Amino acid sequence: MTVVPRGESLAPAHQDTSPLLTAEASWQLRQQPKFADQLLELDEIELVIVSPPGAQHGRVGARLARILDEYIFQLGRGALIAHDTGLLIHRDPDTVLGPNLIVYADPMDWEDLPEGWLGKIPPLVVEIVSPSEDAARLASKVARYLQAGVNMVWVVERQTMQVQAHCPGTEARILNESDTLTGSDVLPGFVCAVADLLRLTRA
Repeated sequence: MTVVPRGESLAPAHQDTSPLLTAEASWQLRQQPKFADQLLELDEIELVIVSPPGAQHGRVGARLARILDEYIFQLGRGALIAHDTGLLIHRDPDTVLGPNLIVYADPMDWEDLPEGWLGKIPPLVVEIVSPSEDAARLASKVARYLQAGVNMVWVVERQTMQVQAHCPGTEARILNESDTLTGSDVLPGFVCAVADLLRLTRA
């Protein structure tokens, strides 16, 4: 299998006469040494292997993770999952996507966390756009998160200094550098200036 730019698909993960690759089987593939430095997603019949994100992507992710983790700490409940953890959003065919950040409303102890992919649908997921991101696939991922029951999807784009906030049944809100990102009813009381999120230093 070939490493491809972030977000691009490979050939189908099975032949027409073979059974569909399951979430469990894709997790076992992830344990193989040849995939040690790669991120795997199972997109129905396609196994997608993406290269690790770049430095700007990682810096934005770290900043937003810190802000969200502080919010959860102050709120006294909830859980943040980071580092592109696999999220099982559909069965038969299985679909495992890897949002950059996942936020749950309820606290999660170690015994609540599976060894493999997550199977509980969260209220919020975050996708941070990389320069090589395939726009059509990213839009498809956002739509499928919402169809699976995610209440809000943030798409963070450092290149345009924008954040898109997607919710089911409504048009996406496009937030620019001068705007404020809020958690609406999904993360009550969460407020963050887009400029603080996307700039390395405060103005």
